[in-house]
Amino acid sequence: MEPDTKRPINYLTLFLEFISIFTGVLLAFAVSEWQESQNKAEAAKYSLNSVYYEVRSNLEAVKQLHQNNLDYIAYAEQTSRQGSSSGSLEEKKFVPGIQLLDTSWQIAQSKELANYIDYQALSSLYEVYSLLAVYKASGQKLIESSLTLTAFITALGKEEEEINFEKNYLDYLKMMVDFEKQLIMKFENAELQLSKQLASS
Repeated sequence: MEPDTKRPINYLTLFLEFISIFTGVLLAFAVSEWQESQNKAEAAKYSLNSVYYEVRSNLEAVKQLHQNNLDYIAYAEQTSRQGSSSGSLEEKKFVPGIQLLDTSWQIAQSKELANYIDYQALSSLYEVYSLLAVYKASGQKLIESSLTLTAFITALGKEEEEINFEKNYLDYLKMMVDFEKQLIMKFENAELQLSKQLASS
């Protein structure tokens, strides 16, 4: 029988192999992390662009609604001073902006947009969309109140002209119009901040 011949262990080779495997694994993790970060940054930029166009669209819509609602209030006050009935307001309507959008903003929040946008732009977005939520909820309440009043009038067997809607709701409508002014200013600020952010990225 031959004696077992053991090769001496080359610790240097073993150590270098370990270091190369360890470095390879770390490098693979770093590349994967970098790719994921790049993908998130690209998705955030796309979301930011969508929010920018949503803000612009909402701004134009609010300006149109605001002008319409100002005209309605002026007409309602004029007919009220002249003692005309509410039937003369049939051709004019107060339109609360419950159709304004916040979908892109909701999606952007789920994509960790805050990590890829400067504080000023992010702050302006939170301000305008918080205000928009309150405005839409107020508009919804106005519609519900109007429908409830119409239902009571119908149930009582009265004519709508007997209950002056404008007189009962004019102060509330004026408050909604003031709200729209604030919303327009906030949307303009958000548009400005977002255009700066998009130009810098």
